[in-house]
Amino acid sequence: MIELEKRKTRMEFEQINSILKELYKWMSCFVHFKEKGLFLFVQEDAAKLIQRLKEVGDLIKKDKEDRTKKVEILKTKMDEEDLEFFSENLAEIDKGMHHIMEISGFMLQNMSEQMSMVVAQTLLPSYAVTLLDVSNKKDYEILDSVCFICDCMEHGNEALFNQIVGQAGPKFIELIQFAGKDKEEINYDLMQSCVWGLGCIGKRLPHGKYPYLQETV
Repeated sequence: MIELEKRKTRMEFEQINSILKELYKWMSCFVHFKEKGLFLFVQEDAAKLIQRLKEVGDLIKKDKEDRTKKVEILKTKMDEEDLEFFSENLAEIDKGMHHIMEISGFMLQNMSEQMSMVVAQTLLPSYAVTLLDVSNKKDYEILDSVCFICDCMEHGNEALFNQIVGQAGPKFIELIQFAGKDKEEINYDLMQSCVWGLGCIGKRLPHGKYPYLQETV
């Protein structure tokens, strides 16, 4: 946590992403804790970690926004190679959002009751807003956001599930259609993730209450 804060203050995104990646790999070793009724963190430390993840995510998005604005101004003076480098560099920094999604998913799986509302208040808005308009989003941005929502649907407590289920279902249907709009390059990863999300909805709703049967079929 101390090292992550240090790198965050310096805006050292490559190091931040390495820390997050290794943190998730370490946490994955304890995925079996849930079935044994064990928690990886005490509640206070878990909440602090989620808050720190929010701060990192906000920093990544702010940096991306600032640099995108600068590139728009300088675009006429940049060649195709410069623009490609810029896009690749943004994608590398954006990997932090993927790692944050993975870590929060583990936290929900391991500490659902304790962490669901913490995640809802901190991380959920950042991922949900990405899905409001996907027309100008990268595929990986959309997929990470869908996977985050799926984690909330599958592992979140009843309050978190009920908070998002009304919007998540129609959005999954919309994104399945979006993923298949280009018949030459169907986005199967996105389509499969959305189908999984619909499955989470069907599994948790009372029998006979699944409202998207016709659209799903």
